[in-house]
Amino acid sequence: MNAGCSACDMLRQRLCALQKSVARLGCPRSSRPGLHRLPRRNSPAVCSQRRDFAAATRPLLAASHVYSQVVSSETHEQSPRDTNGASHPAIVGAPKLTFQEAITALEQYWAEQSGANCAILLPHNTEVGAGTMNPATFLRVNGPEPWNVCYPEPSVRPDDSRYGKNPNRVQRHTQFQVIMKPDPGNPQELYLGSLEALGIDTQAHDIRFVEDNWEAPVLGAWGLGWEVWCDGQEITQFTYFQQAGGLPLPHPAIEITYGLERILMALQEAQRMLDKRLPVPAYDHLLKLSHTFNLLDARGAVGMTERAECFATMRHLARQVTGLWMARREELGHPLGTIAPPAEPEPITIHPEASTSGRTADSADFVLEVGSEELPPDDVTTAVSQLRDRVPALLDRLRLGHGEIQIEATPRRLALLISQLAVHQRGAENKLRGPPAKVAYSPEGAPSKALLGFCKKNGVQADSVFTEADSKGTEYVWAVVKQPGRATAEVLAEELPLLIASLDFKRSMRWRGSTAFSRPLRWLLALHGSTTLPLTYAGISASNTTRLLRNSSSPLRQVAHANEYRGVLQQQNIVLSIEGRKQLIWEAVETTAGIVGGELSQAAAQELLDEVTNLVEAPTVVLGGFDPDFLSLPKEVLVMVMRKHQRYFPLYKPASQDLLPFFITVANGPIAVPTVKVSLPSALPFDPL
Repeated sequence: MNAGCSACDMLRQRLCALQKSVARLGCPRSSRPGLHRLPRRNSPAVCSQRRDFAAATRPLLAASHVYSQVVSSETHEQSPRDTNGASHPAIVGAPKLTFQEAITALEQYWAEQSGANCAILLPHNTEVGAGTMNPATFLRVNGPEPWNVCYPEPSVRPDDSRYGKNPNRVQRHTQFQVIMKPDPGNPQELYLGSLEALGIDTQAHDIRFVEDNWEAPVLGAWGLGWEVWCDGQEITQFTYFQQAGGLPLPHPAIEITYGLERILMALQEAQRMLDKRLPVPAYDHLLKLSHTFNLLDARGAVGMTERAECFATMRHLARQVTGLWMARREELGHPLGTIAPPAEPEPITIHPEASTSGRTADSADFVLEVGSEELPPDDVTTAVSQLRDRVPALLDRLRLGHGEIQIEATPRRLALLISQLAVHQRGAENKLRGPPAKVAYSPEGAPSKALLGFCKKNGVQADSVFTEADSKGTEYVWAVVKQPGRATAEVLAEELPLLIASLDFKRSMRWRGSTAFSRPLRWLLALHGSTTLPLTYAGISASNTTRLLRNSSSPLRQVAHANEYRGVLQQQNIVLSIEGRKQLIWEAVETTAGIVGGELSQAAAQELLDEVTNLVEAPTVVLGGFDPDFLSLPKEVLVMVMRKHQRYFPLYKPASQDLLPFFITVANGPIAVPTVKVSLPSALPFDPL
């Protein structure tokens, strides 16, 4: 302990010296107070400053090395931690970066990315439970001003230290936060690029976006998104903000929170600052109030009734703070500008000569693909069920002849396939009732104004109508209106956006504009034969291009004809059929279990199989294992961790309920199996074999 104290004293002294040195260097700042942008790399002045800065930071590097030794000895030499503070070995195959190198790499990456160009912000100077609570996130996600920043944030969570001997909980850790407002259109691709910047090979590792929605009752904030897994380990939280301070966000911001590490730290007033119309100080005190509550709650000092009252009080204060922030920004005229509305896609027109291109005289195969970011497994099932109910009724209402209808889906695509869909609607005749016969004509038999108005409205001539009594014997004027069939492409271009918009999910989100869906939509493919439909939805124009696996060498692929769609996906081992994917996974899992003489619990595995089927679209089964010594733990604990948290299939001894030290997981797409296999057990509280 004395060694730790002396090391900390040494660190403080060297940090003071560093601060004085950096102050003399005059680091370049942006015109916005508190925001630092990366200078141009090759500027001579900057190169000179870099040399001076490197000399000044050597004491910090030495001090941080001493400090990291102290922290390691006190935490049993724990390795890097996920966003929830769980301990994991380093990702296999990734370079061993220092803490400083990881932060620097992320700052440089996000500052230089087109579409992000993040300003680099410093951490907030009061206790926060997460990077989300920094006013650069919580306040700035509100309002119409664009905002792109990144920053490291020490996060203090008293509840995480309630089990003093648990090495995974040391009360404080550091997150790296990225905020992008508005949605740049490709945030997942940008994020995957940041992993590459950290040295993680996204083609070798199993990178997955697994549903994990976020809510902060204290702040009246929530969002939808995923936890990002790398070989089963949670490494990032990826969220589309939907509400903050009780206010719906007109321009949902994207929040990416990297889990970097935990360390150590430690306090309360908000209404007075609100009265003074000072939103940031008021928010600081709200954070201190939240931290104090967490301290009391972690020690069991808050009863159930008081807990609800505390949440209500803090939520009310959060709403007042965000309301004040919005008002103050409006008073300033939104000095950062305002986000422009999404650009309307250019309309697609079909020339008459192309209306039957690639089709027979009467019909052609049709495909609609709605491409999205990863849908939650339950939402995949929900969307397919709704489409299977609604599409046949829609085609009947539109008077479109067709063959077999198939609705299939993967986590990234909903697909509607119709064989031999008619090129034109069937014509229709509608018998329309006009005014009563006694008022339809004058005494001389001339058409009255009532009859002429009826004829004009329905496009018929007065001499083509006839009189007929209704069921009650009253005579009316009637007209038969012929409705010619329109081109299928025109009709579906109007109706399919309404069909997509009608899909209902347990929780929907917005990402840019007012469109709501389970997760952001990124592309539309709509082909009738070889003709692209003039379809637009959510600011996206339909095309003949689909998207394959993200780690594919050519992730975009054109589809020449609707009947080639399945084949294009199959070339990348993407299994479109839900039942086909489920059967493929189950057969591979059973075969793999037999390699180690294991069996699966049929009832339990079936429930997990339904979920896993809709977590991947190109299944790759991997066998993993853990140290047999851990079989001494209660079986229920091992099974819960494997099935519920990691979606692993536990393996049992034949004709027994005894566990084997093996499990099976299903990765998505081609991966480096040996690399992933080594990493898999690290997501469990077990040592890898």
